[in-house]
Amino acid sequence: QALCEKADFIITVGPKVADACKHALRSCGKHVFELTPGVFEHLSGVRQLYGDLTTFHVLLSGSSEDFNVKGCDIAAKAIKLLNTPSASYHLTVNVKPCENAEEVRKALLSEGIDSTQLTVKVSGSSEDWIKLLCEVDLAIKPSRTEGFGISGLRAISADLPVLVSGNIGIGVALKKLPSGAKHVVESDDPQVWADKIKGVRAKDPKARSLEAEALRKEYAGQFN
Repeated sequence: QALCEKADFIITVGPKVADACKHALRSCGKHVFELTPGVFEHLSGVRQLYGDLTTFHVLLSGSSEDFNVKGCDIAAKAIKLLNTPSASYHLTVNVKPCENAEEVRKALLSEGIDSTQLTVKVSGSSEDWIKLLCEVDLAIKPSRTEGFGISGLRAISADLPVLVSGNIGIGVALKKLPSGAKHVVESDDPQVWADKIKGVRAKDPKARSLEAEALRKEYAGQFN
């Protein structure tokens, strides 16, 4: 806040951060410019359409420092609830190179998810992200709070189905789109997330792909 008060012009990323800054700076009358990032053009078209595999793969962007803030515990519990003898689910958690991957893995396992249901990867480059987005069936962001959520935007850019929390910037942005609300989850209950993930899997792969493509086009038209 102190830096913003000294600045001549303030740019925030997404509506969540914009609201926080506008509230904090009411007394000094500073103008806050809200910038909502557009889609990543280099990720468009990277995914190919395939039929369902035996296991449904879910992607989460994780962190050891912000484990609960990013809803990593919610994701682990949701996947644990979903696994049955007839329906297999796998959680792939991506962490930045600066993160302690083993610490994240131990924290996830402590939430009850089985080690066979979990993969923790360290990825940071554009090439790493392209591979990740092609390997999974769904990206989730069950964060309890987050300024924006760039990993969710990467998924949208690549036509990967997404489920995001309504408490983060990209969730607020999606609710402004015609079909965006169906991709937003207004809960931090693992059972609710499990049901939503199960609902995405129940759709025909082609239908999932068309919905994801429609969301990308809506987002690109609104936030360009």
